[in-house]
Amino acid sequence: MPSAQLVLLDACAVVNLWACRRMAEIVPVVDGRVAVAEVVRQEARYVLAGGAGPEALEREPIDLAALITAGALDVIMPGNDDELMTFIDLTRQLDDGEAMTLAIALHRSGVVMTDDRKAIRVANEIGVPMLTSLELVKRWSELASIARIELRGTLGDLRERGRIEPSRQHSLRMWWMDVLVE
Repeated sequence: MPSAQLVLLDACAVVNLWACRRMAEIVPVVDGRVAVAEVVRQEARYVLAGGAGPEALEREPIDLAALITAGALDVIMPGNDDELMTFIDLTRQLDDGEAMTLAIALHRSGVVMTDDRKAIRVANEIGVPMLTSLELVKRWSELASIARIELRGTLGDLRERGRIEPSRQHSLRMWWMDVLVE
């Protein structure tokens, strides 16, 4: 995982970390300050309830207030015209949350956490280091010595509530499958 003073989560990373039901435990393993752009805080509104019944598709609100109050997560705004101009340029390719996250990271030498394939491609094109929420979940599980059965539940929540499935090319695809298929 890249080391940085600023790690910016985009909306899909927020959704996926919240979907794990363990975001408050996972975020502190980031090496650096963790933040979201204000537009991302507004975009990341809910996850699916998950489970087996008819309520599985109901929406559960994402409430980042406790993480923000505890100082584990900062909400930031663009700081200058360069960030705003880059944001505007990136909105031609990306949604507002991903575009703002990448613009701020580019100008503040930050790292972007995203699971959005298009945002990953653009981050690579403009030279912004990135990581995925799955990489952070794996790091958390190793540092906290999470039992395999507990990790299976966390990844199951990520799959059901966040609607994430790592691509065949994802570096952690085999780890994901190994944990879930036992």
